[in-house]
Amino acid sequence: MFEPVAIGVDAGGTKTHVVISRADSTERDAVVPTRSWWPDGLPLDDPGNARRLIAALALEDADRLDPQAALVMGAHRVDSQSVATNLQAYLSEVFAGLVRVHNDALLIGPAAGITGPSVAVIAGTGSIVVALDGIGGSRRLGGYGHLLGDEGSAPALVRDLAVAVTRGADRGEPDPIALGALARAAGVPEGPECVNDLATWMHEHPSRTDWGDLAPAVFDAAELGSPMALGVVGAHAAALAGLIAIHLTREPGARAVVLAGGVVTHQPRLALAITRLVHDQHPDLPVVILEHPPVGGAVTLARSLLRPAGGADVGSNGLPIPPMGA
Repeated sequence: MFEPVAIGVDAGGTKTHVVISRADSTERDAVVPTRSWWPDGLPLDDPGNARRLIAALALEDADRLDPQAALVMGAHRVDSQSVATNLQAYLSEVFAGLVRVHNDALLIGPAAGITGPSVAVIAGTGSIVVALDGIGGSRRLGGYGHLLGDEGSAPALVRDLAVAVTRGADRGEPDPIALGALARAAGVPEGPECVNDLATWMHEHPSRTDWGDLAPAVFDAAELGSPMALGVVGAHAAALAGLIAIHLTREPGARAVVLAGGVVTHQPRLALAITRLVHDQHPDLPVVILEHPPVGGAVTLARSLLRPAGGADVGSNGLPIPPMGA
């Protein structure tokens, strides 16, 4: 019996995870560097990115040209409907099946097995908090990039601890634990000029990847009792919990809050702080840490495109077309 192929893609700031499946069988599960198809400096919806992505995923021609296939992509920095629509159109030029492009936060609920309304929190290379209505719609808060916010993300945590360290030095109130942790992570020699050298390093290495690589040092310093690191982690947890609270006020009925992203899933201190703040206001609302790769949510959504659904819009190939969210 013919089984159409479902392709899920989770494109983060650092890596892109693809799973290709047919029925309940996984045929390919691979990770490629995001830079292999999305060069630095280009917008996500650059026309060449679609071609490079399909090439990077190494799809079989039979799958790429199969009109019965479905590809769902959740991507970091899908920050508007126009970006989603443009990239979806370019992908459709090189992939014959159904294509849907979403912000990567829309993968989180399905990846956690939640089919109804939920609030998804991503804190990794970037951060965003999205309310999902369970039928393809979404409302986002945050996600404005590490230069403006992105609380809970790796580069933003490093940014704020570096700010705290430099301001503390100016006031004559140093935090040697925090300064030492950041300096060691950056390879900056400790000594009388350490604060200035750290500031110079951050300006010479301004990318979110470079700053984000230092994020474990923030939590190492917090574990060692650094007042500044503890304050930064607490402030970022409070900022994310505040966005969650806005969603829950505007759109009550969420079945769970799901935490995802490399920082929050690997740093229990941040996850626990967010959970406690949510439970202060909503003690019965489950707060779930996503234990499975978010790409599983993309596969689930791709499979849903391949299943007839009553009342859904239907494409020329007879497959349902659900609403697309950015």
